[in-house]
This record gives sequence, structure tokens and C-alpha cells, in this order.
Amino acid sequence: SFDLLRYLAENKIGKAVSLVERKNLWYDLRYKKYAPVFLGQVKPRMKFWTAALEEEQLPPARLPEVALCGRSNSGKSTLVNYLCGAHSAHVKREPGSTQELVFWQIGKPATICLVDLPGYGFATAPEEKRLQWTEFTLWYVRSRRNLRRVLMLIDARAGIKPTDKEMIAFLERHSVPWQIVVTKCDKIKKKDLAKKVTLLEEEVSVYRKMA
Repeated sequence: SFDLLRYLAENKIGKAVSLVERKNLWYDLRYKKYAPVFLGQVKPRMKFWTAALEEEQLPPARLPEVALCGRSNSGKSTLVNYLCGAHSAHVKREPGSTQELVFWQIGKPATICLVDLPGYGFATAPEEKRLQWTEFTLWYVRSRRNLRRVLMLIDARAGIKPTDKEMIAFLERHSVPWQIVVTKCDKIKKKDLAKKVTLLEEEVSVYRKMA
């Protein structure tokens, strides 16, 4: 825990002997709320690249892309922020706040692009708008040649839903590599979380393209 790390540091127990170890300890103490290292960088640069709802608006396919998908309000934008220790991706409580494909260049220099996809399911948006972003999202996922993986976010409290299974089936049908990320684990008791994760593992074990 954070308190234990501080106690060990202040009392010079297990004192770091190299510059790298001292830096790592300082990062652990200073940035306890954030993942301290991502892509080998501490709080890597997170730069907005573009947002798209049409093919012509997509950025050049020069960086490997990892897309985040999931039901509305599953925590996609929050995860992007957390990985980079930033608050750049817009986060709202109401479902459907992300209504375009949002591209973020990560690292300095940029080494990867995280793509925040609009959520599926209920959203506080007109039906025509939801249909537009749904169709374009599916086209992007099956057609983007530099898309390396899709991270599917599952709310720990709700578990996997029929809409999630439909999306998994779509990814499998088009041979898109994907993996599960369970979110909002702090909103559920540990014993209930363990049961949810076990059930989730059983449900997705039959799929072939899961990383």
C-alpha cells in the first residue's frame, strides 16, 4: 500500500541502491492515483488528434491503434485518462457523452493511438445520431488496417450483457483481436467481484480471437 511504501522509504528499509530504483520509488509515492508508467514513460503525453464520424475525417493510418469499446458509461474515457495520468478525455455521467470516434496520440514522440469509440446501448442522443455513430464505428472496426486490438470494457457490476455478446460476435466474425477490461471494480464488494469475474471468464472462454 501507499502508507507501507512511505514507511519503508522514510525508515530506509530496503533502501533503493540505484538511480532507477530511487526514481521508481519517487514515482510510486508521488503519483499514487495514476498508473505511473505507460509505454515506458511516466504520465506520457496525451494529445488530441482528431474526432471522426466519416471516413474522410479519419487521421492517417501511420500509428498502431488500440480502440476502446463498450456500453455507454462503461468508463472508456476514464480509462484513457487513467493510463496517461491526465484529464484530457471528456468524462460525463450521462450515457452517450462520446458521440464521435476520438483519436488520442500517446507518448512523446507519439508511439500509439488510443481510440475512444462511442458506446452502444442506451444514450441521451437522438436516434439518427446514434445510428450514424454505430454504423461508422462498426465500419471502422472491421476496415481499419492499422487497428491492432479492441479493448472491450465490461462494468463489473453488470457483467456481460447481450449487447456485449453481439459486439464480440462481430469482432470474431471479422477476425479482430480483442480482450476484456473489467471496469468499476471499486463499486462492488470483493467477494461479489470474484464471482462476477469467474462467470465472465466462463462466458468468453469459447471465443477464438480473445487475446
